[in-house]
Amino acid sequence: MANWSETYITLSGDRVKEAVDKIKKDTDNGYLRYPVSGRGMTIDFFTDEEKGIVISGSGRWAGPDKYFKRLCEEYGLTCLYTDAEAGCNFAYLFEYKDGVFVREKEESSYFGNLGIEIFGIEYFIGYFSWISNEENWEEEWADTVEIFKKHGVSLEDLKECWEVKSA
Repeated sequence: MANWSETYITLSGDRVKEAVDKIKKDTDNGYLRYPVSGRGMTIDFFTDEEKGIVISGSGRWAGPDKYFKRLCEEYGLTCLYTDAEAGCNFAYLFEYKDGVFVREKEESSYFGNLGIEIFGIEYFIGYFSWISNEENWEEEWADTVEIFKKHGVSLEDLKECWEVKSA
C-alpha cells in the first residue's frame, strides 16, 4: 500500500480569496492534481485563520508543490508550504513572501531537524511513545533517544512523558 504525506499550506495576501477560488475550481471531488508534475493531494479542509487560509491534506509521496509555487507567483501570495511523511521518510518546506521565493528545504528524514521545525518536538514525543512498550527500548532506540537529547529532551523527560515505570 502506498504511503501518504501530510501537507499543510498557509496562504495570505491581498488576492488570497481569488487564489482559493482557483484551487477549488482545480479540485475534483476533493482531489487537486497538478498536471505538469502529476503530483496531487486530497484536500481535507480549508480554514480561515488570523495568519491566513490554511489548507490541510495529504498527497501520495509528495504534494503538488509546483502548483502552489506558481499560485504564489501569480497571485503575489505569502506562503508556508510543508509536506512530510514517515513511511517514505522525508520532510519538505518552501516559503514565499508577497509572491517572491524566500527559501526551500528538504530532508530525507521525517524525524530530523526539518521535521522537528515543521511539527515541533512535542509531536514526536507523542509519535514515538509506543517504543517505550518494547523490551530493551533504551538500547534498541538509542539513536532516536539521542536525537531527542540534541533537541533538549532528556531520557528522563521521555520516561516521564511516556509514563515509564522504574524497575
